[in-house]
Amino acid sequence: MHHCPKCHQELNAFAFYCPRCKAPSGELSVKGDLLSVWWLDIDGSPEKEYAIKTVTKTGQSLNLQGVNPRRPDHRSNRVSFSANTLAGQSANFEKNVVDLFTALQDPSQEWEIE
Repeated sequence: MHHCPKCHQELNAFAFYCPRCKAPSGELSVKGDLLSVWWLDIDGSPEKEYAIKTVTKTGQSLNLQGVNPRRPDHRSNRVSFSANTLAGQSANFEKNVVDLFTALQDPSQEWEIE
């Protein structure tokens, strides 16, 4: 459980923005080659890691290079990921925000994409 850094609303699940005051409360980043999900502090800086995910496709690990946007808003329903296979081939992909939230709620450290 986390609290909004601005209004202190209790957040029972991960959220990019507080449902009460709309202040930023979470964001995505790439840590090494893994997807890292962070709760934010009052300044909008990463404060506490919520989850870390190894991304795989057809059983093969991907090296994440970047994520955009780091904090989707109401205008964006997709997140783009730049990634490479272990052999160095481009494996960029996009995911719907709903699919992303489903993956973040899964306690497994691995996120298998299609």
